[in-house]
Amino acid sequence: MCGIVGAVGPRAGEGLRNALLAIRHRGPDSEGIVEGKGWAMGIRRLAIIDVAGGDQPISNEDQSIWVVCNGEIYNHASLRSDLTARGHTFKTKSDVEVIVHLFEEYGEKFIDHLQGMFALFLATPTGCYVARDRLGIKPLYQMQTTEGIYFASEIRALLKLPGAPCPATDPSRVADYFLFRYVPEPRTAFVGIDRFPAGQITRLSAEGVTSRKYWQLQRPSPFVGSFEDAVAECEERLQRIVSMHLMSERPVGVFLSGGLDSSVLSALAARQTPHPIVLLTASFPGDDLDESSYAHDVAKHLDVEHHVIRIDSLGLDEWYRAVDVVEDLVADPALVPFIALSRRARENLTVALVGEGSDETNLGYPGFLTLQTLLGRRRVSRYIPFAPRSGPWSYRLGLPGMDDPAFLARFTNVAIPVDDYPPFLDPLPSAAERIREEVIRITSRDHQSLMEKNRLFRIEGWMKDDLLIKVDKTTMAASIEARVPFLDHTYVEWSFSIPDEYALRGGKTKAVLRAVASKLLPERIAARTQHGLVVPLQGFFASIGRDKLWHMLRNPEALWRSVFKEKPIWDILDRYENGDSSLTFFIYQMVNAELWRERWLLRSASSTTPGGA
Repeated sequence: MCGIVGAVGPRAGEGLRNALLAIRHRGPDSEGIVEGKGWAMGIRRLAIIDVAGGDQPISNEDQSIWVVCNGEIYNHASLRSDLTARGHTFKTKSDVEVIVHLFEEYGEKFIDHLQGMFALFLATPTGCYVARDRLGIKPLYQMQTTEGIYFASEIRALLKLPGAPCPATDPSRVADYFLFRYVPEPRTAFVGIDRFPAGQITRLSAEGVTSRKYWQLQRPSPFVGSFEDAVAECEERLQRIVSMHLMSERPVGVFLSGGLDSSVLSALAARQTPHPIVLLTASFPGDDLDESSYAHDVAKHLDVEHHVIRIDSLGLDEWYRAVDVVEDLVADPALVPFIALSRRARENLTVALVGEGSDETNLGYPGFLTLQTLLGRRRVSRYIPFAPRSGPWSYRLGLPGMDDPAFLARFTNVAIPVDDYPPFLDPLPSAAERIREEVIRITSRDHQSLMEKNRLFRIEGWMKDDLLIKVDKTTMAASIEARVPFLDHTYVEWSFSIPDEYALRGGKTKAVLRAVASKLLPERIAARTQHGLVVPLQGFFASIGRDKLWHMLRNPEALWRSVFKEKPIWDILDRYENGDSSLTFFIYQMVNAELWRERWLLRSASSTTPGGA
């Protein structure tokens, strides 16, 4: 795991060391820089595989090909064996070295052979290549200036490079943030800086810049077999994938919430020898939704070392640290406990398995059950959020209303119901129009059922643009590598082959995974309904203080003023102050936006280390 920077242009090497210094938290173990004709690359390394000899950048035998890579290539052992048989000579035991030899053997098609999470910059005699893993597990940002094209693991690194713009945003990005809780890929909140798309490889050469999607989630062949067959294959696949994700020369653990996903990962990891693991749990003492007791039961059952990280309060400093660490505009309260957990976890481990991605792959959200029920009843009228208040809206399965992207928006993660959403300023589109656009962008593929469209929207929207950013940034701020076994692309593809009625069975979500859990864990864990990590926002607001809170929300420079009409916002603030708790998350979004504005637009990029650590 590392932080990388790549540059193509006449001044490619300028500012590279300053950019790497800005992301030193991602790689405290070593630094490396290589410059070529019209290109440069650098890395801060967190040593996990071949700790002693795996420093990057890494080259091929004659140093004509160089690479830096952030991530892990889980199938590197089998790739190394095959490449050695083909006559390639390796000088390290690093998983990253296989990349340069794969390019020698297969050219641009090298990317198809990689199984893992990665963002890489590759320099060859025929041009430079940039690529990101299929699901977007590892972040990569890009920026084009008059000085060249730049790539980096974090935005703060790009801001240190020649020609970088002063941090700025615009109303359309702020509007997206309030609608989706994040700014959808490929954009970021920063004008002039974009995310490099997941599943894409780009070639930069004298002939120009060319890009292609090398992977896109498609409908696989339907699973053939019984429910019991699916359970058996699920367990076998996950056991193999977890085994691959445990490869490390540094201590490994699991972030255990007490929920189904992390509990299954803990059980599968505990089976492995000789890999002793550590389990770590975040706890909110006294909160009704605290799950640490379930985590304790799992650890006791597995007889594994377990540490509970108490989070007694979440003050303004912790929330401010979160907007610093995550960089982009992301409204996810779980960022704060993730940061606290990661900072404490560094005392015990360097690698952590996390359960993100399971709800998307195993059909874990309650909305999936709702949609299954609707499709079964063949009646959806009252669930279409953009329907008029009156009129003949009794859409049935097969009629145009079912295929309208608006239908899927009922199952998105908008902060408050769209019907109650404050109107945007002109010329911004309405909330309904913008959500339709995003649903169409992600799900406009042929031969997709409504359930598949729903899953795609979650996987390529909220998961990629919120959850995975949260996991990477919060753990790497503490120099921890987070791994997400449920997002191994072979498992994701397989999960799409499973019939919906297998995954959603007996009124329960994740039925296949629950059946696996029943074989590994106490029934109290396998059968329970989980709610995820819930952060007590009211306590956060109380820690700020009423006067400061309302000063932030009513600030004449507040970020919301660039997108919303004023009167509806005053109404929302009045409703909240009078006890309307349904608006709590929207208020949090407003506060979070102000903290972000203060850190990134007012302070600029003066800080180089997340959280001031």
